[in-house]
Amino acid sequence: NDIIALQEISKAYLNAKEYKKVVEINRRIITMSPQDVAAFTNMGLAYSALGQWEKAIADYSRSLELKADNPLVRFKLGEAYESTGKIKEALEQYRLVLAKVPNALQAMSALAGAALKAGNYDESIKWYSEAGRRQPRNASVRRPARMHALVATRALLEVDQEDVLCVH
Repeated sequence: NDIIALQEISKAYLNAKEYKKVVEINRRIITMSPQDVAAFTNMGLAYSALGQWEKAIADYSRSLELKADNPLVRFKLGEAYESTGKIKEALEQYRLVLAKVPNALQAMSALAGAALKAGNYDESIKWYSEAGRRQPRNASVRRPARMHALVATRALLEVDQEDVLCVH
């Protein structure tokens, strides 16, 4: 089957980080099979790697329209939104990932980071702490979780202090 052969070529190009070729091959797949979820997902991955975030968002969104229960695509959509400064949309995607996969540490850390950017300090502390609690021996999770939780706590204290200063 031509589509199967093209999908294998697409995977090879994706692994080789030949992202423009990934886009080209997957466009061909979509002309032959407009409902091909993997083709839209792979184009989203390629556009993300190329820093073409709006195109990545469009392709990830189309992939989710075709198959809404893919937490990895939803996570990647959250990253793409975050990369374009659409923090509210990123938060929504990360929360949906965690609703589907409650133990997804990457989603916890991403949600905590996006919440920090949005000024949602309590939520940021919650998710950084949870990520660190679930992987206490994993230094790559524990150290950033502690650091960001401290930043969020400090920011929260500064906000509280500003509120107190405004009262006087």
